[in-house]
Amino acid sequence: LSTALRGLQAQQPAFSSAVRLAKRWIASQMLLNFMEEEVVEMIVASLFVDSTMYGMPSVNEAAATSTSKCAVDWVGPMSPQVAFLRFLQLVACYDWNAQPLIINFNDGLSTEELRHIDSSVSAKRAQHPVSLVLVTPYDHSGIAFTRENPAKPVWSRLMVLAHESLKLLEHQLMSPNHSLMEIGQSFRPPLEVYDALIHLNRAAIARRLYTLDARPT
Repeated sequence: LSTALRGLQAQQPAFSSAVRLAKRWIASQMLLNFMEEEVVEMIVASLFVDSTMYGMPSVNEAAATSTSKCAVDWVGPMSPQVAFLRFLQLVACYDWNAQPLIINFNDGLSTEELRHIDSSVSAKRAQHPVSLVLVTPYDHSGIAFTRENPAKPVWSRLMVLAHESLKLLEHQLMSPNHSLMEIGQSFRPPLEVYDALIHLNRAAIARRLYTLDARPT
């Protein structure tokens, strides 16, 4: 898997930045510690591997009607920002309870294997109830990184937060003053759901420069 991810980064320079944005967003919602980071990487990778997810032609389709250079432009999101928006949309809208997300790195899954994935995944899910299934050529079961976590309440919460963040960003993009768009607002977690808040002394926080409101001290 790590080799496939490195290969994808070599082909798609926006991939690593998109992953960092996705992880930063999940961490800002205080949920990154409740899942394996490979889960985030694979979900973002799916946006680049399966370009048809967003109505774009596949690599072969693009190559048939365009030059090689133009065909590459169709594969995956064009920028980390677009990939991040599509990541939020995928998390919020995909039917995670019923459908496995297939990340077919390098077309490693044959047509025959793809045909049998749904039935084999359903059988695995009956034995190991999980929040999401991420099938790759290296893990046909799809639960290597999701067997233990995220827990269903955590993933359900993340889906809700992704929906709200996407709605906020879309509203800002459609605003007449979209040039003043404040993407940082989507990285602020809703605090009203917590029973108690602990306010720390800023000067005592070692990672204070990583906050959204970082300023020289």
